[in-house]
Amino acid sequence: MNPKALFFLLTLCFLIILPISVEAKKKKHYQNFTFNDEDTMRVRRASNSFEVLIKPRAGEGTYKMGKRVLDDWRNDHKKILKYNGNKPLYQHRFVPIPFWSLNDALQGAALKAMFPEDASGAGGWRHRVTYKWETVSLISGVFAKREIGARHLIRHNKLRNQGRSLKIGDVVEIPWDWLREGLELQPLKVKEPLLVKADSKGRRFAAYKMSSGETIYSSVVARFTGRLLHEEVDRMAKELLELNDINNARLIQTGQLVRFPLEWVSDEYLDLSGGGGTVTVAENDDEVDQGNDEEELHIKPPPVPPPAPDVHLKKVVPRIAKNSAKEAKKEEAKKAPIQKKQSKSKSSKNVVRTKDQIHIILDSGHGGIDPGAVKGNPKKGDRVYEDDVVYDIVQRMLPELKKSGFVVHETVSDKSQGGPVKYLSEKVDRDEELLVNPRYDLGSARVGVNMRVLLVNHIYLKLRNQGVPSDQIVLISVHGDALHASLRGAMIYYPDRRVRSRAFGVVKSVYTKRKEYTRRVTFNKGDNQISEKYSRELGKTMIHSLRDAKWKTHRNNTVRGYIIRRGKKSLPAILRYSKIPTSILVEVANLNNPQDRKLILGYRNRQKIADAMVNGLESHFRGSKGLLAQR
Repeated sequence: MNPKALFFLLTLCFLIILPISVEAKKKKHYQNFTFNDEDTMRVRRASNSFEVLIKPRAGEGTYKMGKRVLDDWRNDHKKILKYNGNKPLYQHRFVPIPFWSLNDALQGAALKAMFPEDASGAGGWRHRVTYKWETVSLISGVFAKREIGARHLIRHNKLRNQGRSLKIGDVVEIPWDWLREGLELQPLKVKEPLLVKADSKGRRFAAYKMSSGETIYSSVVARFTGRLLHEEVDRMAKELLELNDINNARLIQTGQLVRFPLEWVSDEYLDLSGGGGTVTVAENDDEVDQGNDEEELHIKPPPVPPPAPDVHLKKVVPRIAKNSAKEAKKEEAKKAPIQKKQSKSKSSKNVVRTKDQIHIILDSGHGGIDPGAVKGNPKKGDRVYEDDVVYDIVQRMLPELKKSGFVVHETVSDKSQGGPVKYLSEKVDRDEELLVNPRYDLGSARVGVNMRVLLVNHIYLKLRNQGVPSDQIVLISVHGDALHASLRGAMIYYPDRRVRSRAFGVVKSVYTKRKEYTRRVTFNKGDNQISEKYSRELGKTMIHSLRDAKWKTHRNNTVRGYIIRRGKKSLPAILRYSKIPTSILVEVANLNNPQDRKLILGYRNRQKIADAMVNGLESHFRGSKGLLAQR
């Protein structure tokens, strides 16, 4: 054969095979998970079963590691070296251990991670087929007791027509009395006032006894399932009525027991005590999170050390950590000359921003082409635009925050509205700008969300580079809800660590030409734990302040770590990707509720909200809940 032709054929084969091998590499079927909030592990398919990759802890040999993870550890602990290829154990290197060698609790945790769509149901554990290679024999082998085989599951799930073949999305139920008890996948328990009731067929449901004046919309669906969006509440209420053979929601009587599926119950009403290991499923290192409709991002996992807490306000003595008395004295010595310089300054714009001030990044939601929630009827005089409402509240907060000694960083400017107004505009305006450099006219909702994340993270990183401690920087994003019309009041979101991502980055030119552009910011486990703790505490303080001001708040679970959309836990992008350890999103009212809408149109009520939020910040940084030492 001609050498040139041979070279051409070899090159062609290489180009064909390379993408296939790369694609195969990308499609590793392993899942990361954290067991008992301590040990990071991986689970993947191995032959006709699974194997779990586990790292030895510091100082562990085969005996101690075997005792921790193996079932028959007294006899099998020496096999760990064999599993590791007869190589020494290293603290930061995974050891692959066969599924059937592990103790039951770890097997259960691995199955939860490998099959994250599985859930507890009324009649048993509901396994949702996730991979093409799954079989009924595999499912019965890992989930069911020894005497329960594939034929039992085929008969119970009426799979005879399709035999043992399964397709992705199929649900295979393993009845509770067939399930291996050691896996710790027991039926769900619930907290008061919920009950667990079984029907004539033994299927278990959550149940609630209705009180006088309650409705299934706000008192059952919204309260116990965590669903708040109008369409989801209505859909679930309809299913609930059918399940309970109720023809009309208005005919529900006081004391009537209303039942609903256990899998609907939100985390707040689940009793998770008494179980063994807990498992948190993480994203795979080799996969990219596609985000939701609002976000555009790329995920990669380089570690970043968690920010160190060190918060204090102008009026407050800084918190002194253990073993840091000398450091505190040095810090006080540093502050003295800086404060002296500050006192000479007359203009607030020229004030030297010292390390003993709290910086508030104040974000008013939406704007430009995206006005947010638009509710009410112009003919009735109660039409309201979310972006105008929250911008007005932010403008009312500004002077009060500055009087209290806070340094404020705004994110949005509204040319037509300017400062606070007595009467909100009855027409939509689109002249809001995001205060990046150069400014962005908010001509795209999607770009606006990403740009806002870039801006707040840029402000945070800039302040950190100036020596401002991480928890002297706070993000407050102000919004208005558009929930089911039966719900009322303010609510606050904080970033639940389970819903956070590990990195955020955007690459389009609309972002890269801004001064605030950062290619990627990352979040590790420490970041997310600190952010959840600090943000939740501020959220609680803020809600107390709103209640003290006699402003209506949600009836239940007023401070939330996520919202449920289409059955999945989600977070607004501004919280999910905020690098700022203390970040909250305040929903000032439900604009879809006529009473809330009428109140929010009154300028005195908007001032009440603004004052309450400022008071909440002051209370938080004066040492609320023992977070800070007082003067």
